[in-house]
Amino acid sequence: MLSFIYADDLSELDGENAMAVLYAADKYGIEGLVDHCVQIPIQNLPNVFLAHSKARLFNLEALRWADEKCRQNATECSAENRRAALGPALFKIRFPLILTEDFTKSIVPSNVLTSEEMFGIYQFHCHPNLRGVPGLKPLEFPWHGRISDWNTAKGNRGTLALEIEKFSAFAQEKVESWRNSESVQIKGFWWKISAEIKTEEESNDKCLGFFLVCTAPRENGNWSCECSATLRIVSQKKGTEDLTDKYDHVFNNESNSWGFLEFIIFTKWMDPDEGLYDSDEDKVTLAIDFTVE
Repeated sequence: MLSFIYADDLSELDGENAMAVLYAADKYGIEGLVDHCVQIPIQNLPNVFLAHSKARLFNLEALRWADEKCRQNATECSAENRRAALGPALFKIRFPLILTEDFTKSIVPSNVLTSEEMFGIYQFHCHPNLRGVPGLKPLEFPWHGRISDWNTAKGNRGTLALEIEKFSAFAQEKVESWRNSESVQIKGFWWKISAEIKTEEESNDKCLGFFLVCTAPRENGNWSCECSATLRIVSQKKGTEDLTDKYDHVFNNESNSWGFLEFIIFTKWMDPDEGLYDSDEDKVTLAIDFTVE
């Protein structure tokens, strides 16, 4: 940061750090540096779309970026001009992940969102598991955080997530091809998601096997632990629910993975009406919420 301010060295100014630099430059009134930040195209600013702990900072800075763009173009910082400056990037900002108080104080007064869009976000804040209400416009902004933030363990409860990118290519791989998530540790055991291509017995169609896998420390011989799990294919379409299934199982050294051999066939999974496949990003997201007894 100091190199940008004091050394006038802009060689490392890029989409990864432009929003943070813009924040500091605007705060300290360094107009020249503000202008350089605004010159970076909005599509090159991935930080605008960060989630969770940085959501408030970078999502608000996206609006600041739009304001600076308006001033640079000698246009009024109106809602219409802000939306025009952001373009399609507006709908990639994770507004639903901004705290309600911050959203009310900072986003609502900007008027960058329509009444319907704001209503949808407040609806999400009240009912985060609700994907839509009949008669209301669906939520238009991404509400999922980064996959790396999903993998958590607290006490005897855990959440795991696995994002399968280039899913259309994965669906064409041979039977028994697989993908694994990162692992979390609960009660001395390591847990992860395993997804494997299977063949449905009746139709012979390719399908996905979806499992929770438990690994015990090597020194443990005859071990066992009870677990309750909810497996989810995460909705990628506003207005649709996650596809879920539940089970209880006693994991041990003879049976250290459990789930569903034929969770869903690929043709159904990739059907746009199902809302489980992101065709634009060519990816799907699996998640498991589980409790270890």
